Amino acid sequence: MSTPRVSIGIPLYNAERYLRFCLDGVAAQTYRDLEVVIADNASTDRTGEICREYASRDSRFRYVRNEKNLGAARNFNLVFELSKGEYFRWAAYDDIMAPRAVEACAAALDADPSLALAYPKTVIINEEGAEIERYDDDYVFADPDPARRFARFLRVVDERNCNPLFGLMRRDLLARTMLLGSYHSADKVLLAQMVLLGRFAEVPEYLFYRRYHALGSVHVNRTARAFAAWFDTGRAGHMTFPRWRRLAELLKSIGRSHLSVAQRARCTLSLIMFYMKPDKWKMLVASAAGNVVGLLSGKRMVHGKLSVPDQPARVK
Repeated sequence: MSTPRVSIGIPLYNAERYLRFCLDGVAAQTYRDLEVVIADNASTDRTGEICREYASRDSRFRYVRNEKNLGAARNFNLVFELSKGEYFRWAAYDDIMAPRAVEACAAALDADPSLALAYPKTVIINEEGAEIERYDDDYVFADPDPARRFARFLRVVDERNCNPLFGLMRRDLLARTMLLGSYHSADKVLLAQMVLLGRFAEVPEYLFYRRYHALGSVHVNRTARAFAAWFDTGRAGHMTFPRWRRLAELLKSIGRSHLSVAQRARCTLSLIMFYMKPDKWKMLVASAAGNVVGLLSGKRMVHGKLSVPDQPARVK
């Protein structure tokens, strides 16, 4: 079989409620030269049955079921590792792609080899699929200088969602990153690594529909520990230092990048200056203090306040 131009990876777990909306959107793409790799994290509902149904009628769909729940991060990375396309895109089971989503983003990447990632504009929808708002992602990092791109990324990422993580990426560049780490804010770190590798472009069409609902990972996993267990089931109940870990991973990302010594130095300086701001520094101190207090008291922090121990995380 010939290698498809585009790969779409769908990591999921117990996804039956919204899965058909996602798979119908993928199947309806006007860009036909694609494969769809689905990795099921040992679901206990009808997820497997639904996926096998789509795979039986569309040869572009490939369904893989994990013997056990690997955690969200490993499952996200698995669909990439199993894919072959020159361009790659993740898709979440509860979101929807408009029919032209892949075609428009592929055209942007084809037209400009300096782009690492192209993403469409985002519409936020509710549980029933009704529009909530048209979201301003503001992830256009067009500067040819990677150090300036990185500095702007730091200013933007804390204020915006990581919707461009579901954009179309060049496979060879994504393969040079550390992929999705098993820790809180790993999505932001991965986007930072892509920013260091190339420019981002926004397709000026609303072609991505992100669903907000009560069982979404952001709403269910309201603490750093819960998110740690969501990313990696082996981390359930472990103490975490999410803000310090994110800082360390960003420094590591700069250090392992292809940039010149001078460019790496400029990126490091931007990162230090960013975290030296009073609000950022206070958050780092509060994060460390909260974990120490939680360790001593058997409790953990929720948005800066002590709360009861974590419940098991729902893993996508």
